[in-house]
Amino acid sequence: MNKRMKLIKASTVIGYIVCFLYIVLTACLFSVSNLWYWLTLVLALISLYNSLYSSYLNSKLKEEPFESIKIKFLINSIISIVSLPSFIINLIAYFDNKPEKYVLVDNEEYVEEIKEKKVKKWYQKGNFILTVIGLVTVLASSFIASIGETSGYSVSVRDFTLTKAMTEEYNAGEENALLGHNYVIDNDVLTYAVTEYKPKVASQENPLPVIFVMPGFTRTKATMSQYCIELSKRNAIVYSIDPGCQGGTTYAGYDTTEDGNNEMISATTNANGLNYLVQYIYNNTEEFDYIDRNAFGAVGHSAGGGNVGQLAQNFSGDTYEESIIKAVYISGYVKLSLANRFSDFRCNAAMSYAKYDEGSFRYQGTLDAVEIVFKRFVNEVNGEDLAYDKAIIDYEYGSMDEGTYRVIHQEDINHCFEMYDSASISNTINFFRRTLNLDTSLNDNSQTWMVKELFNGFSLVGGFIFIFALLAFVIDVVPFFKSFRLEASKVREYENTLKVSYGNSSDII
Repeated sequence: MNKRMKLIKASTVIGYIVCFLYIVLTACLFSVSNLWYWLTLVLALISLYNSLYSSYLNSKLKEEPFESIKIKFLINSIISIVSLPSFIINLIAYFDNKPEKYVLVDNEEYVEEIKEKKVKKWYQKGNFILTVIGLVTVLASSFIASIGETSGYSVSVRDFTLTKAMTEEYNAGEENALLGHNYVIDNDVLTYAVTEYKPKVASQENPLPVIFVMPGFTRTKATMSQYCIELSKRNAIVYSIDPGCQGGTTYAGYDTTEDGNNEMISATTNANGLNYLVQYIYNNTEEFDYIDRNAFGAVGHSAGGGNVGQLAQNFSGDTYEESIIKAVYISGYVKLSLANRFSDFRCNAAMSYAKYDEGSFRYQGTLDAVEIVFKRFVNEVNGEDLAYDKAIIDYEYGSMDEGTYRVIHQEDINHCFEMYDSASISNTINFFRRTLNLDTSLNDNSQTWMVKELFNGFSLVGGFIFIFALLAFVIDVVPFFKSFRLEASKVREYENTLKVSYGNSSDII
């Protein structure tokens, strides 16, 4: 490899590095809704194209003189201005006037012999290179995903476990009773996994509203991270919890029945753990001194929608002002058991039910029908019956100041994808931004949660590449496994000998 080829190769590598840095910068800008991310994304794509084309031109130099690609290389060098180090190196390569040296070999057998003798070192092997690529993909993608989850590191994300001891300290006793309730975990086995999204601007001097996020049946809190990301970047402190027996939350253990059988204790009681969490955070003024205790809200999807409905009922006072939960958003859950709670709400409420949810058709003609539940939702407010003839989709009823606000949404999506639908998330943001007075200038549609999802996917792909490439590399270089490869090659050599001697295996009788 001559000097010019080495320079072009160095320029290509630097171009890839600059492309990656542009992508990181794009993720940072996108996570904070800065429109400059479009420019950095275009620069990243130009840098990537430039490096790929430089690699192509360098491969041509192995067979052709530089003069044959001189014009193409000049144009590509000009484009490489997006990566200044690559641009400088390309100019040096372009104006390098040293004559190229060639060695002419006529003996083809000699050339083949040289190729056979040239054995690649371990770090030159394709499997090792793929292993490194897989590992770098995992690390780089995970880093960018973390940028998306923390909104450009403007939000602190931490996990903690809610235990029996914690609720005994802050939820038990008359002095800790909340609206007459003491929600205490009553066994040593049951613990709840919780994730907190805390904007870094939150402090004792600047307390922020709190929103609790609840996933549905067989789902974990990670499946609702899009809500956590979008609400926390708009200056809400968000707590997401794994329901009973799901994710990091444990089962509640077993109890012995009268006939001597072991029976699992229900882990879905007390709004699937939300009652414990809300009372613990509300009463723990030492650790959570940065929250606004007059601005609590909750959102849940599917079964989680039923849980937040129960939560709103449990923490409703006699008036809106006395209630702990000031705003509740019920997503993807329409059941008679939920509808029977509506009149007990003393808070602003919204309901969302996907237009193509099977429940929109399955319950027709019953008390669970969406039309009946929707109508009850807008009518049964603060124990009264307002007697509206029908519930109008997207129409705003009542007053936010009085806690009688009601609105129903029906997005053009199905149940499973409702919590990944930008319109559904936008409606949720709009509701809490107004009912809890979130201090934000961001548009409801300015969403960046997909950064985390996208790069988590890239990380997963990189993980598979890393695992399989590493296995292949180990088999290739470790002497113990190498013996198996030699045995396999001998078998193939024997089979080829048989084919040469006797023809295909189908001809051997």
